Amino acid sequence: MSTTQHYLAAHRAFYQAIIQVERLHADSQADLSVAQMLEQVTCLIADILHAPMVWIGLVPHGQSVWSSTAAAGSAAAVFEGVHLSVDAAIPEENGPEKLIRSRQPYICDLDAHVMTPWRNLAMDNNIGGFAGAPFYYGQKERGIIFICHREDETFPEDILDLLSHLAECLGTFFNRCQTGLELARLRRYQNVYVALLQEMLRHPPPEILFQRLAQLLMEHADALGVVVWSVEPGSEWLRQVAVEARSADRVCALKSLKVSLNPEHVPYGRPMDVWLPHESIIPPLVVENMQMDREIPASLGLPQFSQGVAALGGWPITAGKGTVPVAVLMVESAESDYFSPALQSLLSQLVDSIHIALEEYHRRQLLTAEQESHAWQAHHDCLTGLPNRLGLTKRLNDAKARALRHGCLLGVAMLDLDDFKATNDRYGHAVGDRLLMALAARLKQALRRTDFVVRLGGDEFVLILEDLQDRNDLEAILNKIGEAIETPFELADDLTISIHGSLGLTIFPFDQGDADLLLQHADEALYAQKEAKLARNHFWGYYNESLNQHKRIRYQVLRALLGDGGLRVFYQPVLDLASHRIVGIEALARLENGEGAILLPKEFLPQFNPEDQHILTQLMLSRAITDLIELDKAGHALWVSVNVTPGLLFSGACLGCLTGLLASSKIDPSRIVLEILEGNDFPSMDEARREVLRIKALGVG
Repeated sequence: MSTTQHYLAAHRAFYQAIIQVERLHADSQADLSVAQMLEQVTCLIADILHAPMVWIGLVPHGQSVWSSTAAAGSAAAVFEGVHLSVDAAIPEENGPEKLIRSRQPYICDLDAHVMTPWRNLAMDNNIGGFAGAPFYYGQKERGIIFICHREDETFPEDILDLLSHLAECLGTFFNRCQTGLELARLRRYQNVYVALLQEMLRHPPPEILFQRLAQLLMEHADALGVVVWSVEPGSEWLRQVAVEARSADRVCALKSLKVSLNPEHVPYGRPMDVWLPHESIIPPLVVENMQMDREIPASLGLPQFSQGVAALGGWPITAGKGTVPVAVLMVESAESDYFSPALQSLLSQLVDSIHIALEEYHRRQLLTAEQESHAWQAHHDCLTGLPNRLGLTKRLNDAKARALRHGCLLGVAMLDLDDFKATNDRYGHAVGDRLLMALAARLKQALRRTDFVVRLGGDEFVLILEDLQDRNDLEAILNKIGEAIETPFELADDLTISIHGSLGLTIFPFDQGDADLLLQHADEALYAQKEAKLARNHFWGYYNESLNQHKRIRYQVLRALLGDGGLRVFYQPVLDLASHRIVGIEALARLENGEGAILLPKEFLPQFNPEDQHILTQLMLSRAITDLIELDKAGHALWVSVNVTPGLLFSGACLGCLTGLLASSKIDPSRIVLEILEGNDFPSMDEARREVLRIKALGVG
């Protein structure tokens, strides 16, 4: 072939290579890696030019070592592994450095000084020289293409123009490929984002959410590894809650990594210096272009941690805006310049969504805890922590069913402290409350696992005693209960109080009543014990039919007194300490029998049913308002307080009664104060609140 024909063939080959590279723009697949694209381009050019070797290397911005290289041609395998650099400090590598620095293509034959390190290797493989040209793409990224010719060939005279054109095509090609790779990567991370949002709808606990985040990043994204660190309150060390990686070796390497918040824990404390300062607003950390064969940047601490890692990003995760991080998301990649601005923005949005999810989770936890607290309070006594009457009927019915099923006896007991009011009056209600709490703890300890105790209110308790074989079993438990009550209570360093109690009980199935009737019978036995406390042998007593007969007779006598004008209203003055004047009076109910004896409330109120108590309260309200009018005539403008049972107050009858009395008397409603008696028939708090607001709307206190 003549020289002219050779040049023409070379021109055609170069132009064909340029056309084919440009055609790759449209045909390139976005999911190809950089290494695959380099291999594709070198093979294409080497095949078209019949070159012994075509070599392309990429030098990311800020580095001097080729990070990605590819070679094709018959001599490519020989030169595999040859170390090249653009570092001007290495004389034998000034060739590549000169290309990058000059930004101009040039031709070099084997006699050139820069070819000294490779001259013999080139001659052995029939290489007569090479031409090289730099190209640029992306954010100041650089690359070089070298094309070798055989010893019996030469390049065309305009090889530099052809090579410049080819290098420009490569730069355009890699720009487009890089854009495609970034778009594909963003789509994968968007898939992670969408999948994670679906997970968040289930409101998983934080650790489950973090583990799912790491799994999704490894399933959909092209990260090398993912770690989520948990920031433990009060601990200097971070805890790994999720670790995912492409290989088992990498998982082991990541799991062995220790990280501390304390910068004095060198090197462990250094990775988190940037991620976890003590401020509330913390920027993410991104370190790129990490060199695998050189020391890791000082800000990241551990040299061994950089093995295979070219880019690393960290995002702090908080439980809400302006709060200290509760976790750190760390994503690592084997590719340099992995975290583009768009990807960093997307990861920041993802972390922001996690912030919202954690806030929502904690809000739901607080709401659940509050609901559980309300449910607990509805079924328990807030002072002693014992169950209250609300669930007593169900528990008693369940205990009855178990007693029948197991063929055992069931004891139902009512316990009341003797003269507890005197203890309260002497030592104060705070001491009385401490005494009740201590008693509740003792009762729980004295009872067996199968028994339970309920506080009805005040100093009244119900005890359900299960799995009894005979009365000996029962009385052994009663002795322990008596010991719990009568052992002195040390309530303070210089305060020891001794108390006594009375207990009435009935035994199922000897007593075949329903739950309410069993409690009523136990209460009747209790009342009999309290009446006979000066002459009794034990603090407890059993229910029997004679007690019921006695109670009916006594009730009839007391009820007759109420209906036949036996009600007497006493008034206790209320003194204003500031003005030293009597400003109000408290109405106190008493009954007077036919012999002129005055009966106190404790002697008749326990015998009255709810209807009787309602009648008593209505009579008290009517009498109090009448007496206010008489006091006004005598020149004493006072207010009056009347005790009201919860059952009457919340039944609606109280509102109707007050409305009628106030309308007929024309007394200022603000002069009437209702004091709610402690009782067991409170409705739900919402119902109670609504009824109280209706009564307050009348102007009553």
